Amino acid sequence: MVLGLWFDGQISVIPRPGIWASVLSQWPYCDSQKAALVRNAMMRKHISGRVMGKKPRIRPIAICIIRQGDRLLLHEGVDKVRGLRFGRPLGGGVEFGEPSRDAAIREIGEELGAEITDVEHLGILESIYVYEGEPGHEIVFVYSGRFVDESLYHQPSLTITEGQRVFEAQWRSLDELRSGNIHLVPEALWQFL
Repeated sequence: MVLGLWFDGQISVIPRPGIWASVLSQWPYCDSQKAALVRNAMMRKHISGRVMGKKPRIRPIAICIIRQGDRLLLHEGVDKVRGLRFGRPLGGGVEFGEPSRDAAIREIGEELGAEITDVEHLGILESIYVYEGEPGHEIVFVYSGRFVDESLYHQPSLTITEGQRVFEAQWRSLDELRSGNIHLVPEALWQFL
């Protein structure tokens, strides 16, 4: 089995899983703790045979930071494997041929049934993570925006519909996020706040 990683615009071919430690330890954007999590997740997938025939993919997503004063609207979740509570601004996948700004607007519309305005591009992040023991890799287009319907800012939570799933988005203060009870993800979002 041959695995590959994307480094500085080039594919690095890794001939066997045992070499993960040396490759990830040399990766400038991956600290040793993240490298260990990703390596362990990939090794479990290799050993269990679940990677066979599937090529890992980098997923482009667009998210929108919607603020009310010092509070952010976040979809919250829990990584049950690590017992970690986290919150992420709303958004989702960028479709082929779709500008990322349009994807952010579309996702908010699909998830909340709400329109946003004043959408501004803040930056692009690379997020390499492990969730529920599975490695993930996303290129994150980060936007800010505001609701057209101002009444949405006065609701304690907003209902999100994504296909058959229905869940709540919560307003969380920056102080709540700094306390560590809920982790803002991707972590590099702090540079935009």
